[in-house]
Amino acid sequence: MFEKEIKLIFNRVKNNTIYQSNSIDYKTIKESDIPIGIKNYFYAQIYKQLCDEKKSLQINNNFDQENSIVIALEKQAEKILILEYIFTQKEFENSLENSIIFYFNFLCRPHWTILNLFFQSSNLIDISTVKLLSKNFSNYEYLLKIIIKLLEINKKKDLSRSECEFFLRRIDEEILKDYKTSDFLQLAQPIFDFIAFSSFKNDAIKIPIRALEYFFNEKGIKSIVNHLENERKNGNEIIIFEKFSDLLSNCNFSEKLEYTSLEDLNSNQILNKISTPLPPLFDLAMETKIKQKFFSDNENEMKDFIADIFKSENEKLADEMIREYFAVNGININNSDAIFFYQTILNRYKILRKD
Repeated sequence: MFEKEIKLIFNRVKNNTIYQSNSIDYKTIKESDIPIGIKNYFYAQIYKQLCDEKKSLQINNNFDQENSIVIALEKQAEKILILEYIFTQKEFENSLENSIIFYFNFLCRPHWTILNLFFQSSNLIDISTVKLLSKNFSNYEYLLKIIIKLLEINKKKDLSRSECEFFLRRIDEEILKDYKTSDFLQLAQPIFDFIAFSSFKNDAIKIPIRALEYFFNEKGIKSIVNHLENERKNGNEIIIFEKFSDLLSNCNFSEKLEYTSLEDLNSNQILNKISTPLPPLFDLAMETKIKQKFFSDNENEMKDFIADIFKSENEKLADEMIREYFAVNGININNSDAIFFYQTILNRYKILRKD
């Protein structure tokens, strides 16, 4: 969906870092003129590798690992090892592309990205994993800092997906409830800043309207989303910062968000009463891939087709609709992307039917 912006950022970062060299160390990446989010992504990947290596070491219990001098030396060694970590050009380019897609997802859908990173293999993670994975993020740090603080205050050793979803929602509702136009403009600033990195210095910063739609839709600010949708209906796919500022001034923020006080966030009774919105079906990269591959890059056709499936009377009819569409359009149902699309849509259909 944002291929143009991703490619421009990729080329700019590469020119400012590895360029045509065969390899690059993290120290050079850290000192380069590139977005902080990309630096954090590289750091988090290296740090995780280092932690995994340490776990695999068998250390004799006779060694005093709790000695303060030993701990200080280990921390110093970690810093040096991370700074001197070397990427080959291929490794760097793969990580760079992943970092840009990851950070784009995070800026557009912070909650969705956090949940999918934290709970990609399990619905329960311990607090040390929360702290480790939090190193991937810059911007909107308040979300994870508050969650970690709540876990520590309540002496919880782990975090479930449902708890995390609840916390993310309630933290934002508490913080956003008194926001005004200028506050919402500042809230969206990181998206503009990230895309601005690929622009020339004196150019107006233009960003895809869809990026802002994703962001404010996740926040539940329907007034902004409706105005952005109207802009796209009028044929505008991009927006500059000044135009977005004008748009916000026409939005109605009088309808207050429902929220729960942060003091009550540890209440299981409240948690059980709140129904959390379902996350998007696909991440941005996969949504673009499916749209291009199965729907001739026609977004409306894709949305209408999925909506029709969800209206099916039963799972059998939903299954038949997908298979028929694949057959009519010559799509191989055994293709990996087709299987992913098929399973994702049917799984969501089952969830919606349960509700």
